[in-house]
Parts: sequence; C-alpha cells; structure tokens
Amino acid sequence: MARSSQPARDQIVAAAERLFAERGIEGPTLREIGAAAGQRNNSAVQYHFGDRLGLLTAVLRPHLDSLDAQRAELLHEARARGSVGLADLVEVAVRPLAAKLGDPSGVRYLQIQAALLATDRAGPMAPGLAEAWRRPTMLALVDEMADVLEPLGPTEGEARRLLAVTMLFNGLANFASAHPDGAEQERAAYE
Repeated sequence: MARSSQPARDQIVAAAERLFAERGIEGPTLREIGAAAGQRNNSAVQYHFGDRLGLLTAVLRPHLDSLDAQRAELLHEARARGSVGLADLVEVAVRPLAAKLGDPSGVRYLQIQAALLATDRAGPMAPGLAEAWRRPTMLALVDEMADVLEPLGPTEGEARRLLAVTMLFNGLANFASAHPDGAEQERAAYE
C-alpha cells in the first residue's frame, strides 16, 4: 500500500510559512525549507510544489479560503442590516484580518502578505498577492468600495484602495512583530 505524501506536504508548508514570515519570500532557499521540514531529499519541495510560487500558493490558500468565508458571512450580515456603507465594507475587510493576530499562523500570513505588497510591482511573487484579490468576496468588496469611492475618480479611488490595503497588512504585521504577547489583545479590540 502506498504511503500518503500529505504529512510531508503539510510539514513543508508549515516550514515555508515560518521561514517566509521570518526571512521574506525570497529569503530561504527551497532546500532550506525542505530541511526545516525534516525532508532528507533535497528536491522534496520541487517534487510536491513545483517551484517557489507553487509553495507560496500552498502557504496562502488556507488563509485565503478562511478569510473569504468569514468576509462572505460579514458581508451577508451587513447587507441584511440594510444599506452597506464604507464603514461596513472596511469592517468586512479588516475584522477577519485582525482576527489573524490571535493565531501564530495568522500572524505569519499577515507578515507574508505585507512582504508581497512590498514586492507587488517588481517581484515575481506578485501572483501570490493577486490570488487574494481574485477571491469572490474580495471582488465583491472591491466592487462595492469602488462604487462608494467613485466620486473620487478611478485613479484616486484605486490609489486609496491600494494605500488602505498596504497600511492594513503592514500595520497588523508590524504590530504582531512588535507586540507578540499583545497581538491577542489587539485582535480582541477589533471584535
């Protein structure tokens, strides 16, 4: 009977998440990630994920899936209350991210996304960030924010959305790094 490769994949993803958060997306080599995951085969990461982008996608996907589900629920609740304003949309965007402060894996996710935002225009990891924006709930949020910000014009509205997202990820990631014991308290303040 063939053994499952899922435990090895899970160990690699956990090691990659930790190392990407600590050293940046381009910091650790794939061999270092494999070794940190306890893999003796130097090509284990490539075997399971193909390349760095495949591994990054595997690291981000569970977070993106849970964030999308939480945002969908919050957006549904906001719509059920009536007219959805900018404050409602910001809450839908921010609250699930702030909840990540209460989980070490969530903090690492915030740090990785902050790093991706820093390399979005020039770096090869931009598709990892784009993955977050292609989620159904994020698309709905962006569309609704665009409607609210439409009087600003498309360029200024887009600039404000990008600035807000950058500040959000960087702020939460920096807070978590500076206050490892206080991240749970900060998360509770957002709920």
